[in-house]
Order: sequence, then C-alpha cells, then structure tokens
Amino acid sequence: MMERSIPSILIGQRRVGLDEGCYVIAEAGSNHNGSLEQAYRLIDVAVEAGADAVKFQIFRASALYPPTAGKSDYLGDERNIFDIIKSMEMPPEWLPKLAEYARGKGIGFMASAFDEASTDLLDPYVDAYKCASYEMTHAPLLRHMASKGKPIVFSTGTASLVEVGEAIEVVRAAGNDQMIALQCTAAYPAPLESINARALVTMREVFGVLTGLSDHSRDAVAAPVTAVALGAVVIEKHYTLSNRLPGPDHAFALEPHELTEMIRRIREVERALGTGRKEVHEVEEELRAFARRTVFSSRRIEPGESLSAENTIMLRAGKHRHGMSPRQGVEAFGRKVARAIEPYEPVSLEDLAPAPTRAAPAVTLRKAERRDEGRVWVWNDEPGARRVSISKEPIPWEAHKAWFAARLADPGTTLWIVESGGEAAGTVRIERRGEEDQISIALAPSARGRGIGVAAILEATRLHEGWLVALVSFENTASARAFERAGFGRVGTRDVQGTTVVVYARAARPPAAEALDER
Repeated sequence: MMERSIPSILIGQRRVGLDEGCYVIAEAGSNHNGSLEQAYRLIDVAVEAGADAVKFQIFRASALYPPTAGKSDYLGDERNIFDIIKSMEMPPEWLPKLAEYARGKGIGFMASAFDEASTDLLDPYVDAYKCASYEMTHAPLLRHMASKGKPIVFSTGTASLVEVGEAIEVVRAAGNDQMIALQCTAAYPAPLESINARALVTMREVFGVLTGLSDHSRDAVAAPVTAVALGAVVIEKHYTLSNRLPGPDHAFALEPHELTEMIRRIREVERALGTGRKEVHEVEEELRAFARRTVFSSRRIEPGESLSAENTIMLRAGKHRHGMSPRQGVEAFGRKVARAIEPYEPVSLEDLAPAPTRAAPAVTLRKAERRDEGRVWVWNDEPGARRVSISKEPIPWEAHKAWFAARLADPGTTLWIVESGGEAAGTVRIERRGEEDQISIALAPSARGRGIGVAAILEATRLHEGWLVALVSFENTASARAFERAGFGRVGTRDVQGTTVVVYARAARPPAAEALDER
C-alpha cells in the first residue's frame, strides 16, 4: 500500500500526488537546436502525445563550467564543454513566447534553471521549478528556488541517499514542503539495469516526500510504467522531433510516436492499478451472483426434518436465488426445517424453524501482536463497519499502521484479539481516555450475529477492573444490543467528532455468561 499520508501538491491547476494521475513532463530540453519554430513544434508534439507539461532548459555556460573545463568524453565531441553549452543556450527572450504558446495549447510550461539568475528569469512563467541532477547538491541554488514558494521537482542522478536527504532538508529549512524527488540515472542513454526504479520507493518511505522518475533509458515503456506501478507521481522523459537531428540529447530521446505510446501505456497502467482497496467491482456482480456457492437441498426435505450434510449440497447458484452461504449452512446443521423443500432448491435461514436457545459461544481473548496488524485493519475498514462507525471515512493503510503501533505501545490501552472455534473473530479494545476507560469492539463479518460479540464483551469486563464506557453511533444497533446484553446501560449522549453518539456504561457487577439466543 502507498503512503497516502503524504500530501499532494498543486502545479498550476493540476494536483499531483499518490491518489492522482501521474504528472508526465515531456522534456524538450535543448532539442530546439536554437530554432524558435522547432521549439514551438516540440510543444505541439507534447500536446499531441498527452503530456501534462513541456519542459525546456535555461542556462548560461558562464554559470555552469569554467572556460577551461575541457571536453566531455561521453559526448564524443572534441569541443570544450564550455563551448558546447554556450552554443545550446536558450535566448531569454524566448521564455515569454514559449510560455504563452504552451498556455494557449493547454499544457503546463516548465524549464530547468541552473543558477539563481535563471531562476529569477523563469519566475513569472512557471508554476514549479525543476532542478537538474548535477545542481541537487548546489544548496544556495536550492535555497533560492525554495524561497519562491513554488513546488520544486529535482532529479537525483549521481546522488547518494544521504545527499538526497541533505537536499530535502535545504528545501524544508527554507519553509517549502512542496517537493518531488525523481530517481534518475545520469547516463545517456541509461541501461535498463541501471534505472533502479525501486529507489523512488525508498526515498518516499525514508523522507516522506512524493517521488517519481526522470528516465534516460532509450526504451519508451519499461522504466516509466514500472515507476508508475511503484507509485511515481511524476515521469520525466526526453523527446525529440527526430533521433537524426544533431545535438547531444537527440540520440537517446523518444521520437513523437514513442512519446505518445509511453503516455498511453502509463494511463493504461494507472487504470489497471485501481484504488488499492480490495472490493467487489461492478463488472464482477453477474458472476458473483451466478458462480458463488450456496446451500441447496440434495433431495426433498420434509418439514421438521433436521438439516444435515446428508440432505444438503453446496453448489454454485447459477440463475437460482442465493440461500445460506456454505459457512452458514454448516452452522445450521441440526436445525429443523420449517417447510417442505424440493430437490435442488436453495435453502435460506427463513426456511428453518426458530433456533433453540443455545449456550454462549466459547471465546478467548489474547493480547494483540504486530502480526495482527492486517486483520485488524480489514475488520475495521470493512464497508459494513465503516457505515456504522462514528467516523465513516475509509481508513488509509498507513494511518492504520501508525494507529496500531501506537495502541500496542500505549500502557493505557489493552487490545485483544477475539478467538472463537480456533479462528480470529474480532477485537476488543479498552483505552484510557481522560478520566474514563472506554471499550469498543469490532468483529469480522463472518462472526457477526452469532453471539460472539456479547461473549467477548463479557470476557473483557471480567478481565478488566473498574468502570467501562462504550460510545456507540445511533446507526450501530448491533453493537448497542451487544453492550446491553452484556450488562451495559444507556446513560446519555455525547458529541464526538461533530457526531452525537450514545453512551453506555457497565453495571457494577456484569452478568455471568448466560444462554444467548440467535440474535
């Protein structure tokens, strides 16, 4: 599950975060080759491909390298790198023209700034700053960008985890928490085995920031879709009008049709990823009804006859209505049938005579452990439980993990796992709140309606010394009945989180475990 607690950020009118579509930056860089018309055409290509933003680069050779820097071996160009960079500089007067053209086309406009003066020059035209990998350790530049109060997207090529953390601290110290760290491999092109997309997960988990991928591999799809599947909120990718054009960044960049394909595949992956919540999808409803098993009679069953494995069979429902589930059917064995049931007819609880009074189910309570973290979340976050809870919102997994760890560590909280018939069936929690001890219960759906809740509350009150209070929403009639049957009395109402709830308190001497009916 993703760290949903990391806030999203706003770039222009587009929200970027773990619950949003991936923000795709089409990196035009310096592939305009000094032609304004070519720069316009690059914007057109980004729009046609479906990118969220187009990005150029604004730099000055004098602010990047000394004139004596020498040649770069990887470029295979005999010229001094200073001279190469000088020849690639974007004329500053292009900025308002390109920004206006991009706005007119409905695409975000960005540019990497490589020094403080370029940052100031960009400020009127961009909604977010991009800091290149090699500038990530340039603390004064990062601090200057952060001071503008806009989101910062920075690449992390050639950086260690420690250096990434230092860059993040520089931005945060400047009062700016709006940042996205991009995993990046500084090689052109970067081999797929060097991409290390999982590093974006590490950075997100360690530093609590949004992360993405600046991908320099030549492949249009593999690394970007992998990153999106791992939770990347930004993908940045170089593109060009043609790999045959002269210049250092054209050969490894995507051509227009490849950029379109990359974005198409990213959107497909997002659709396939879904919400992360395990629930029944609407496309499954037909087969959920048709192919799930229910209890059928295997022959004619006469009124007054006991239900048993001999006269029932668990089959897929097909076009029949659903009767009892297999679990309910087994639990109903021994009960009398109230009417004649024909062969291969679904058997429902309504077809059975009223159940006789039965003894309370045997339950045990054991202290919750870290291994129970997942099952407790499933019980508490189940839609039926949320509907009758004081807070109706789904519980994010990360929020639950923090809550669960805190409950285990809190000496004022006792969290038990309810076990019945050898199966974990729910939780009982007693927690010190101010001057009172509050008790709450959550049951697995399969444990509801079987008397397990009442038995668990009785066992908890037996183990606990002192007065207990239960806060129950008006909609939660099942819990209200369970607390009443366990000896709690209604003593009033209370406002909790803006909702009025019913307050139950335990009688001084709880009743002994007694016979419970089927309710």
